[in-house]
Amino acid sequence: MTSRLPIPAAVKLMHWTVVLLIVALFGIAWSIDSFEAGPFKTGLIDLHRSLGLVVFVLALIRPVLRFALGGVESAGNGLTDLAAKGLHLALYAALIVMPIAGWVATNANGGSALLFGIPVPDLVAKDEGMADLAFGAHEVLGNLIVIAVGLHVAAALWHHFVQRDDVLRRMLPGRS
Repeated sequence: MTSRLPIPAAVKLMHWTVVLLIVALFGIAWSIDSFEAGPFKTGLIDLHRSLGLVVFVLALIRPVLRFALGGVESAGNGLTDLAAKGLHLALYAALIVMPIAGWVATNANGGSALLFGIPVPDLVAKDEGMADLAFGAHEVLGNLIVIAVGLHVAAALWHHFVQRDDVLRRMLPGRS
């Protein structure tokens, strides 16, 4: 096995922060309809929107950080590298577009997005047709993220248990 550069701690921190935020976002999204209208449900919706905006910002920053600190080098052959790069690109795109779709849906539905209680600028005016389209896109992107994350986890486990390389170990916190 060839020697590889360590993955910068900031890249790992960003990765695992986004993972935790995605888990929280999906947990909130999947449970929100089980609550009756009221302050608690409104608080969950506001928390979902705030965490979504944080993921949006982190998804914009992470590729820049990864490039600036020296990205993760190739872990396999041409085909697996292409698949990994394609999956990463799809995840980054979805993590940027999905919050925008939610933001547009919120505005088009007549609401305003808040970042932990602080209003953020509206992207669009109220428009029921646009709200339906944006909410639909938000939901489809959520399903695509679940699939992409599943593939990402499967690939990491494949590297660890089948290839027996250090791809997964290198990405764990506290490892080099």
